Amino acid sequence: MVLIDGANWHGDLEQAADARGVVIVTDAPGSFIEGERGITLRRVLTGYGLSTLRIVLTLPTAQFASPDAQRSGWVIGFDEAIDWISAHEDIGAGAIGLLGAQASAAAALRVAAAHTDQVTAVVGCSAYIGQALDVLARVRAATLLLVAALDVESLVAHRAALSRLRGKRRLESIPGASGAQFSEPGAFDTVAHMAGSWLRDHLDPPPLH
Repeated sequence: MVLIDGANWHGDLEQAADARGVVIVTDAPGSFIEGERGITLRRVLTGYGLSTLRIVLTLPTAQFASPDAQRSGWVIGFDEAIDWISAHEDIGAGAIGLLGAQASAAAALRVAAAHTDQVTAVVGCSAYIGQALDVLARVRAATLLLVAALDVESLVAHRAALSRLRGKRRLESIPGASGAQFSEPGAFDTVAHMAGSWLRDHLDPPPLH
């Protein structure tokens, strides 16, 4: 494990043998991938041959009073983490994926739209999709959106947003899950393996210029 201190985040890198690239995974307070579940998720991703860079924001907590402020903070974190990976290309052959939940998932979509030459795959879990509608048409990364099957409002919003994406995209509803935490039996494992499979299949080094 490599410990990293960025300007507005800290984190750690877990490298998988012969990894195709690196997935930046957010560790957001209140999210379903916080703490121990986040550790479990990363183990699953490693099993799919993916290195992971976990990031935790160190921006002042006052900036996170609203979902919009949270999203803005995660945009900063993702941007800085991408810069760090770009300066250490040997860790993942230049291929970068993003995985976030709720506000950080919306941030991942915004960052993918701004880094089309670096980010090749995104997984958004229970994304605050309304926070990214204006940039979806610019996202070229292969995008998997995961939503609780019983969260009807979120599912409808994601279905409406899916057609705005221009790259490869898929929306999956998690059977039996009712909310953003995917706390029902088996739901978390389903999310973790769907994410791992998608990222393994779509995390490719960007084309040489």
